[in-house]
Amino acid sequence: MKAVIMAGGFGTRLRPLTISVPKPMVFVANAPMMEHVVSLLRKHGMRDIISLLYYQPEAITGYFGDGSGFGVKMDYIKTDADLGTAGAVGAARNKIKRTFAVISGDVICDFDLNAAVAFHKKRKALATIVLTRVKDPLQYGIVITKKDGRISSFLEKPTWGEVFSDTINTGTYIFEPEIFDYIPPETEMDFSKNLFPLLLERKAELFGFTAPGYWKDVGNLDEYLKCHIDIMEEKIKIGLSATKKIINGFPVWIGEGTRLPKEIKVEGPVVFGRNVKVDPFATLSNCCFADDCRIGKYTKISRSVVQTGVSVGHHCDLKETVVGFSTKISDLVKTSPGVVIGDNCEVGRAATVQARIKIWPGKFIESGAFVNSSIVWGDRFSRSLFGNHGINGLANIEITPEMATRLGVAYGAKLGKGKYVITSRDASQTSRMIKRSIIAGLISMGVRVGDLRTLPIPVARYEIGKEGESGGVHVRISPFDGRVADILFFDETGCDIQPSLQKSIEQAFFKEDFPRADVNSVGEIIIPPRASQYYKEGIINSIDVSAVRRNPVKIVCDYAFSSASLVLPEILGALNVEVISLNGVLNPAKSSKSLDEFNSSLDTVSKVVRSTRADFGVMLDVGGEKLFFLDSRGRRIHSQKALLVVLELVGRSFRGGNVAIPVNAPRRCETIAGEYGLGVVPTGTTPGSIMRICKEKDVIFAADGKGGFIFPRFQPSFDGMYALCKIIEMCVTSGVNLTELASREKDPVIVRKQVYCPWEKKGFLMRKLIEETPSGKRHLVDGVKITGKNGWVLFLPDATSAKFTVCCEARTRKEAREMAGRHIKKIRNWLKSS
Repeated sequence: MKAVIMAGGFGTRLRPLTISVPKPMVFVANAPMMEHVVSLLRKHGMRDIISLLYYQPEAITGYFGDGSGFGVKMDYIKTDADLGTAGAVGAARNKIKRTFAVISGDVICDFDLNAAVAFHKKRKALATIVLTRVKDPLQYGIVITKKDGRISSFLEKPTWGEVFSDTINTGTYIFEPEIFDYIPPETEMDFSKNLFPLLLERKAELFGFTAPGYWKDVGNLDEYLKCHIDIMEEKIKIGLSATKKIINGFPVWIGEGTRLPKEIKVEGPVVFGRNVKVDPFATLSNCCFADDCRIGKYTKISRSVVQTGVSVGHHCDLKETVVGFSTKISDLVKTSPGVVIGDNCEVGRAATVQARIKIWPGKFIESGAFVNSSIVWGDRFSRSLFGNHGINGLANIEITPEMATRLGVAYGAKLGKGKYVITSRDASQTSRMIKRSIIAGLISMGVRVGDLRTLPIPVARYEIGKEGESGGVHVRISPFDGRVADILFFDETGCDIQPSLQKSIEQAFFKEDFPRADVNSVGEIIIPPRASQYYKEGIINSIDVSAVRRNPVKIVCDYAFSSASLVLPEILGALNVEVISLNGVLNPAKSSKSLDEFNSSLDTVSKVVRSTRADFGVMLDVGGEKLFFLDSRGRRIHSQKALLVVLELVGRSFRGGNVAIPVNAPRRCETIAGEYGLGVVPTGTTPGSIMRICKEKDVIFAADGKGGFIFPRFQPSFDGMYALCKIIEMCVTSGVNLTELASREKDPVIVRKQVYCPWEKKGFLMRKLIEETPSGKRHLVDGVKITGKNGWVLFLPDATSAKFTVCCEARTRKEAREMAGRHIKKIRNWLKSS
């Protein structure tokens, strides 16, 4: 007798298990579901099988071949369109001449199919539906039969008020070949919706056989886990390729090559595939392990399914979790019920995955991460939200509207009801979407929002604090990668928020336990009317306008298609600066630049500077925070050298005070500051750490060596537009120009290299660096900096990845590279010996 297996299912509700395979090929009890179906058919003498394929057919044909390895003959029919269940079976009409069975390739059952065939023949039926009784029939098609088994009515997906029976259609059928007379060729048709109602209408011989035994439609991930529990509790008769033993009173199936230690704790049934290695003191209950798995010491795993090639570290705790093929789980990892981790993932040490989270294949979870949202298309989940530049992630993939709303709620929870916050963005529509989602979260917590819409970052920072604002949020597309969104948070002074508030927001975000505002306390949204005007007036009032006007300056300015073009031209016009403008319009498609695009833009500025004989050229970044200079000959003044040039101008223009210089800046900074009697305050390398120093008294200037400049008397944060005006003022009042100053300075020689360092080893490495370096030459402002006669080396742990950055300054690039190489080798040796 022939049988037809319907094997075209997508298995959408089983994702991420069905990302790379069709639903029938999902493993249950260490074999694909379809293999269990084939075994059932073979057991009942149905060895001539036709498989109907649609989605990822090669996964099935590659596994079963001609069927000889499974004791059957397997033919295949592939359809190019979704013809429905009956339409797909109709495609086999030319291969079937006698009574045949149809069964789904994604069910687990132990029905007596021969009994169903005997019933079919006894009733002389055209079609027999194999039925079963279930406790909850809502998600299935209910079938009502007469006493002789003749079907009287169907009801697809009923409500409880329509549940007149607990007998359902199992998707298994016995047909006579004449059934094809009712199925038009190459036409979409469904058994339950079309064919069976048609048979009833035409009074055809349609019967239902209620089969005893086990049946499970593995339709979702909950049912997938329950199916395994039922197998281990022996509720179904299914063949397991393993030897059954009793350990601590529980059945344990042990595959070939698997060895269990005496110290294992078995607290429920367990299935082991072949060559599974279990370390001592592991505690296991109601688990199924496929071939070649590794389970570490003192690890607890309960009610879980672990697929082939999975490694689980020591001291882990996995509850009701499905782990995909070849995934690596490090030590101390915890998962909650309902977690599904896809194939080829890596979960870092001490990571925690909350309940019901799904992690798609190939993802990386950093050590210590707290995962409370599913990871679908992004490639990683970090241990913390905040990096050195706010919160960053793939736009609409990692930073989604849902994530942004929850972030707004978390920020609002920390600020408190009734507080006032400024929001702004760049010109991108993606930024608009994310910003509006954040606003929704903020006002749901009773926070008032002043939305500045599209404005440069310095204008938003300057506005904060003028009307009692408690902080601000700016959303932009990353200047470096057009796929990435940045979310920047500002404090009540317009500076980046403190690390302590970052941690508080992270804790609230991951906790997701928020006291929402009541319906009458939802925050309002207003549009501050004069933010740009306040900013323009602020700059004009803090610049020596008359001095600049008396000494005409001609510059080439590339606005980089940014919102700075909405503000800066009017200010430069008030200063009587002659400007040759480039890219002075908003263009959302130009919100970021690749390195090649960046260099190409500077080349264009260079050509225009030379052709117009301008005093200098400058390009702003998209946020209006950074400046990139070219001299009057069109030669680029690189950012570290530009720091030295502007510092020289500050020394000439200010009488006394302190300058804040990051620890990775050139040594020449200290020399210049000393020549003009300026004090040097070393700072960390992150924007936030530099801005925090600028709030202190007597700090007159700060820079990051990357194009960012701060003049705290105007505002204690990076501001490229004000810095440009101030630099022009300092040039004319001190009687020098950028070209002259730049020609006196050599380009600093600083080399940066990165070396891998696991998160859990960073503390060890910092301690080792301190122990191995003389205290007199060691500085601990940010990382570990060691100074010498001819240079310095800085060891800086990366805040967002498992890396250390090694920076070296020396007299020549060769010396700097050799110095970095020696120290990286030393770090690797320390890590190997730890």
